[in-house]
Amino acid sequence: MNISELILYRIETDKVFRRELAVKIDLSERQVQNLVENHRQGKSVRLRDSFAVDFYKSKGYNKKQIFSN
Repeated sequence: MNISELILYRIETDKVFRRELAVKIDLSERQVQNLVENHRQGKSVRLRDSFAVDFYKSKGYNKKQIFSN
């Protein structure tokens, strides 16, 4: 399962969301931006690890909004 475009778009465009995610998964904001780029190329799994998914859920997203098939 991959992270949905909704979540990727929010990470790319919402600086506060991106910064909070970076803190949650113990990375810099720039590293999170790089993860989005890598994810689009099929190289990254960090955006779908349990800490990241818990963060998305805490922001009100459900599984259908978080994951795409």
